[in-house]
Amino acid sequence: MSYLLHLAIYLSIYGIVAMSLNLVIGYCGLLTLAHASYFAIGSYVYGLITLKLGWDFFPAMGAGMVTAAVLSLAVSLPALRFRGDFFVMVSLMACMVLVGGVGNFRGPLVGAFLLVLIPELLRFAMIPDAIAANLRLILYGVLLVVMMHLRPQGIAGDYRVD
Repeated sequence: MSYLLHLAIYLSIYGIVAMSLNLVIGYCGLLTLAHASYFAIGSYVYGLITLKLGWDFFPAMGAGMVTAAVLSLAVSLPALRFRGDFFVMVSLMACMVLVGGVGNFRGPLVGAFLLVLIPELLRFAMIPDAIAANLRLILYGVLLVVMMHLRPQGIAGDYRVD
């Protein structure tokens, strides 16, 4: 009996997600890739509130829904200025930032610093632009291979948010 209840719970959760996707994509005609990240953030807030703060089901569910809705509005209202493929790219960027940046902030920060620092160092070395562009791509590729070989867990390692 517990397996059937577990299956029914998952079926209803994914049914709610499918109906919301039908509303956004089917009726509004907006292809968004950040939909799953808002679902994940709302679920994560619900889980944290029930486990850490001991809230009941309905207040925690409301807090998760409000958090996901506010985050969705904060990202989606500026993104509505874009149409077509550009809106899809903005929603993909929001998904990558929301889901990828939740657990680890140092890795993307160091990566962005290196992406800005390497072109400036090449410019400071008085290398012509045509050669510097190719050299920059070679440096990025070598740096990527070296980092994947030496630090497969990432720059920050086993950093955890507690």
